[in-house]
Amino acid sequence: MEKNKVAKMKTQKFKTTSDIVLNHPYIEDVLVYDIETDSLDTQTARCVFFGAYSYKHEKYFIFHEDEKEEIQALIDEHRILVGFNNKSFDGPILQNSKNQFDILYKICFDCLSVLYDLQRRRPNREVIIKHNGKTLQESLPNRKLKTVCEVLGFPITKGDIDYEIFRQDSWTNEEYNKIYQYLHNDINLTRRLFEFYIEYFAPFKEYVDKGNIAKFDYIRSSLGSYAYSAICNLAGIEPKFEDDYFKLQQRPLNAGGFVLSPQIPYAEGTIIYADWASLYPSIYFQCNLFSPSDNPKNLDLWKGGNMFPDLQKTYKCDEIGKIEKVIKQIYLDRLRYKKEGDVRQLPLKILLNTLYGISGSPIFKNVFNMTTSGDCTYIGRTLNQYTGKRFSESGYKVIYGDTDSTFLVLPEDKTIEDYKALAAEIADEIKAEFPFPSDTFKLDIDDIYSKIWLFGKKNYCGINKDNKLIVKGLPIKKHNASQLGMKIFEIIKPLILEQNTIKFPKDYFNKIIDAEIAKDIAIIGQLYNVKSPSDYKSTTSIQCQIAKKFGEGSHILIPNKSLGDVGKTKKYATTEQAKTLNFSDLFLDKVWNELEPFIK
Repeated sequence: MEKNKVAKMKTQKFKTTSDIVLNHPYIEDVLVYDIETDSLDTQTARCVFFGAYSYKHEKYFIFHEDEKEEIQALIDEHRILVGFNNKSFDGPILQNSKNQFDILYKICFDCLSVLYDLQRRRPNREVIIKHNGKTLQESLPNRKLKTVCEVLGFPITKGDIDYEIFRQDSWTNEEYNKIYQYLHNDINLTRRLFEFYIEYFAPFKEYVDKGNIAKFDYIRSSLGSYAYSAICNLAGIEPKFEDDYFKLQQRPLNAGGFVLSPQIPYAEGTIIYADWASLYPSIYFQCNLFSPSDNPKNLDLWKGGNMFPDLQKTYKCDEIGKIEKVIKQIYLDRLRYKKEGDVRQLPLKILLNTLYGISGSPIFKNVFNMTTSGDCTYIGRTLNQYTGKRFSESGYKVIYGDTDSTFLVLPEDKTIEDYKALAAEIADEIKAEFPFPSDTFKLDIDDIYSKIWLFGKKNYCGINKDNKLIVKGLPIKKHNASQLGMKIFEIIKPLILEQNTIKFPKDYFNKIIDAEIAKDIAIIGQLYNVKSPSDYKSTTSIQCQIAKKFGEGSHILIPNKSLGDVGKTKKYATTEQAKTLNFSDLFLDKVWNELEPFIK
């Protein structure tokens, strides 16, 4: 194909309609890009095609590898390179010996790592991004770009392509058009996701400094790093990070939060879920725990009073500290914003929820002390034990407790108003021991249940006063629950509320499982996303076996005991092959584990 014909197709004018995006002070520094390669090996792959969207030029660009100078010139004009998995894949390929693009001092904004930290194998912001009433962690079956965008409701035009096309040395006119369309669709989805982040996290920008905003750190950093940067900025302190390896290993060994194991497996009546709102942040600012003092001559020290005699440190009580003052203001602002429905309540919620974690991590130098987090949990345990004791002495049956909550059965001769009066009395008794007591320190009612089934720490199921089923911590509600388990749960939910029980015969579940598998056996399938067989070091791994048999890409396979071309002890059949399997051949252990709390 002639080069001038290629050039006519490779740019496309476009301007986003989002005012929030366009008004971002550093948006013109951003280049959203994607590459197509001849291999998945980051050390040897060639960047065959390079596509990008520039907010500076308001254009889409697509280049062939022969246009290396044009690609580098476009990169050089931008400070921030946005991609999807570009930290682990696109970036290393651009820099390898085959391509040698200079991106060394560019800021890598990885749309995937905003959701999930691949290096540490832990969720990042997918746990706080909500869409249609669920977090992305709950909603995403996988973390592919197309899947993320589908869940968020973006229009999807991306089609499939045979990746062998990128191993060719030349292409027909029709193939060029297909490649351009495929690459453009990928860049467009990445751009949409990036703009979604800018809009969703716009309230987070208010609490950090200009340097943080310029790097888009308020979006892409871990929640702990964001909280630390915001708190330091609000306190007028430079956020210093520890880089001494040996100091980073010195972490406090805290006893953790208060836990009262379930005292009975089931309760009914009026069951109050009592909760100390933002317990740890409240303890931090009421007890001045970021202001310890070892000075024996300082008489203005809090030593725990009568209720908390076993503190590890003593704390200044002549004046509330800078960090504590900021935490209190954050807490008060969050209460107000939540009441008003102001979106700024979300970043403030994150600041409060991550405070305990960063206070126990040496990397965050300005909030870390070896005793601060431990003294916080000690105070929390002690006041919760005191709370349970006071309620028990007044005739309430304490059936469970965890960290900041206590579950109580209301005595028949008492009312909710009686509970509120006693709760206020207990709160007053506790905060009288604090050096900087706050009127916001209250034992609230989080919920009221008519029936509750208790299985263990943070594991329970209840029917509340509004006849709503509440399930916490059970395998059936976790983000990695099986499709079949979730389907069965949706079937039994109305029956639970109708019959006032969560327990059903095992035969009943057997019938549902039979019926659902008969409709579509893929409901028990496992999704495997595999690379080319040559990209696997272990030729016996299940991923390599699948790649050899079915090729690179996504495959849904049915684990079973007897049929399939891959696997050893556990076989993996295609959905077509699996139609001949007997019920006894299928591996359903995970489903039965999820259903166990509901089996009579």
